[in-house]
Amino acid sequence: MIGSAGESSGKHAALHVVEHRDCKTCKKKQSFRLMLQYRYSQLYYVFRWVMQKQYFLACNICKRGWALDAKKVEADLKQKQTPDPNPFGDRYGWATLLVIVALIGVMAQFSRAA
Repeated sequence: MIGSAGESSGKHAALHVVEHRDCKTCKKKQSFRLMLQYRYSQLYYVFRWVMQKQYFLACNICKRGWALDAKKVEADLKQKQTPDPNPFGDRYGWATLLVIVALIGVMAQFSRAA
């Protein structure tokens, strides 16, 4: 079997350093990085869609931090014209499936007309 339907997986991405502040775990001033953690479902490893995502501000050394409001972070990223951290396939994999179904439908219509 090529893959399985409805499988759920998770990924994380380390984004840019946002600020420097005192880390309660490290007990000294550290850089804090914006992190994205998300879960996606997939169909045969090709057609994916994001089910849940959460942004964190985490210490670069100990990786401890706190959760941030996803809508606020995405608005800030859009305002700064930062590209979306989710890979294209994870964001628009479901649209690929729709395009393939539409193409099959169009080809079926043309084959009937001929």
